[in-house]
Amino acid sequence: MDLPIDTTTLSFICTQVPEPRVAFGTDQQQRTAAGEPVFQVGVMFIAGDRSTVLRVRTTTEPAGVTLGHPLKVTGLVARPWSRDGKAGTSYWAQRVESAGRGAKEAS
Repeated sequence: MDLPIDTTTLSFICTQVPEPRVAFGTDQQQRTAAGEPVFQVGVMFIAGDRSTVLRVRTTTEPAGVTLGHPLKVTGLVARPWSRDGKAGTSYWAQRVESAGRGAKEAS
């Protein structure tokens, strides 16, 4: 079950450039059940004076996303999972894209 995340009060910064997500135990790019390729991006989530860094997966190839730049994350959800006695949460977005210039370029 996907749990929607309200992003209206969050800011996002790219901490790892987009890359194809490799399927566990293979050297092939992961694909969804519908056959769509999966990409991942390291993202710092900033809410007020708190932040955390997570990997966000998407099936839309992130274009124009570079390290240290602000991001626009659309349709973000948390997706709990469990397999072989292990459990966790993965984060998926409909789209991850550049939101404008980074601090280095703005000065």
